[in-house]
Amino acid sequence: MTASLPRIGWIGLGDQGAPMARAIAEAGYLLHVWARQTSLDALDGIPYQAYRTVAELGSNSDIVGLCLNDDPAAKLRIGLIQRPAGGPQAWRCRQPGLP
Repeated sequence: MTASLPRIGWIGLGDQGAPMARAIAEAGYLLHVWARQTSLDALDGIPYQAYRTVAELGSNSDIVGLCLNDDPAAKLRIGLIQRPAGGPQAWRCRQPGLP
């Protein structure tokens, strides 16, 4: 029996986040995303499942990655993720040189 891949959620499809999200999908993971509608264009040609709310994204993801402009934006989104027992984990990227 083959172990199933974790469900990867992603928030933040800007200049840095979009290439990371694309790499996740290209590696064979089904990508789950929450984003402003206009930023979904960054995923043209990539299979993904979009959610209307951060809470829905969190309930359907084992791991959620965030690539957002600042800590307040990240903390707000993390606070909206519904965390059922055992998941999801949330992690975020930072720009070099920032704490």
